[in-house]
Amino acid sequence: MEKLIADIKKHAQQIRADEWALFLVIGTGGSLNGSKAVHNALGGGKRRETGTYLPIQFLGDELTLDGYMKHLDLNFAKESKWNIYINYISKSGDTLEPKLIFDYLYEKMQVKYTKDELKQQIIVTTDVDSPLHKRAEENGWKTYFIPSNVGGRYSVFTPAGLLPIAVAGHDVGAFFEGGRNSAKIYRENPLKSMEEHLARTLHAHTIGETLQKCDINLFTFFKKDLESLGAWLCQLFNESCGKDGKGIFSDTAIYPRELHSLGQMVQDGRRNLVETFISFQDMYDCKQFGRVNRAIYDATFKAHTDGDVPVIEVKVEKLDEFHLGGLMQLMMDSCVRYCQLLGVNPFDQPGVEKYKEEIRKIL
Repeated sequence: MEKLIADIKKHAQQIRADEWALFLVIGTGGSLNGSKAVHNALGGGKRRETGTYLPIQFLGDELTLDGYMKHLDLNFAKESKWNIYINYISKSGDTLEPKLIFDYLYEKMQVKYTKDELKQQIIVTTDVDSPLHKRAEENGWKTYFIPSNVGGRYSVFTPAGLLPIAVAGHDVGAFFEGGRNSAKIYRENPLKSMEEHLARTLHAHTIGETLQKCDINLFTFFKKDLESLGAWLCQLFNESCGKDGKGIFSDTAIYPRELHSLGQMVQDGRRNLVETFISFQDMYDCKQFGRVNRAIYDATFKAHTDGDVPVIEVKVEKLDEFHLGGLMQLMMDSCVRYCQLLGVNPFDQPGVEKYKEEIRKIL
């Protein structure tokens, strides 16, 4: 793994050295959510030696030419200063939405670049036996592999997550090491491990035998930059545990923003949800607002618990690569354990496959 991380770091440095690089990440679901969560949580990238940021866009989870896609055409013109890199991430290579977006942009890339130049501009991350791998080989594109036994929503520690994170300028070595050491980071809890505590507590709320029965788990953050991390968590838990009529439904809330809207339902609505508070302790170091932010956290915790809302706390020391990697590994381990307690397979997604079957019938 160390050799792979070194290769990714070197490749990312080459891209970051290109002053006019524009990096497009194309994927959907877990192939996109992991790196996007880290990228946004850590502030959207780090400055290069020139003092500039390398722009990164995440595409492929919707089919529209509005918004950012509408303005991409200008960047594909031959006279455009931007040098476009595409990282197309797909285990199968045939998932509809990202495939259509990639094919659409690939046509434009063929106008801007020669076939030999495209070998430097297109990067594919896929399964070793996928049709996309074969296509990449035929065209000489740089290829990274997602292990066949790792599903998309668990792939953030594979090249699917690591390359975009490295291109953004973040320390993927520290991120990976944080994941590897997650069991050592989270130990202050009632049970032997935080993973077991979170899984068992969610399960106890799901079945309602020893704790208040809940249908909803609300992942709650106190920083807007963590909204994409919440989306990653919701996919991880919903797609893993929502089977056979079982599982708790997960959603995300960003406080204090939602305290002025959703917070009313949480405080005084039906008692059918559990909140999982995830907080990074260094957010309270801010001289201007740190004291107020801590007061908001403490006040929300007290108001909700006094109102009989069950709350699970996950406190993380710092918001950096190491601790974020530890948190994400913790959550994947907790999710797998929760699914085991439910008696469902944490690694398949038959409901997702059903919608894909229906699309194939229609199209």
